[in-house]
Amino acid sequence: MAKATYLSTASTHNIFRGTGVYYGMHVTPAQGGTVVIMDVRDAGATAINISNPSTAVNPKGYFGQFASSPPPATVDGYGLRIQDGLTVAFTSSMKVTVYYDD
Repeated sequence: MAKATYLSTASTHNIFRGTGVYYGMHVTPAQGGTVVIMDVRDAGATAINISNPSTAVNPKGYFGQFASSPPPATVDGYGLRIQDGLTVAFTSSMKVTVYYDD
């Protein structure tokens, strides 16, 4: 059964460690906001500039920068297999709900 985690504080969040499946997310974007999805066990060891996804460790998805405050959106993850751990980083004023199995 799929799980959901609601994140309302901008930061880097480790959703789970180890293998699992990323199904997608529901995002309430804000102007200038970005979200990065990574397959990494511990992103806290590396600084992430989420405005530039090439600085992220093993990025799997990048969404933003939003020009204005659009309505909430659902982003499909298409059942992406995660090998090391699911980590999500996002900027302030955004709310993110992540759907996954671990």
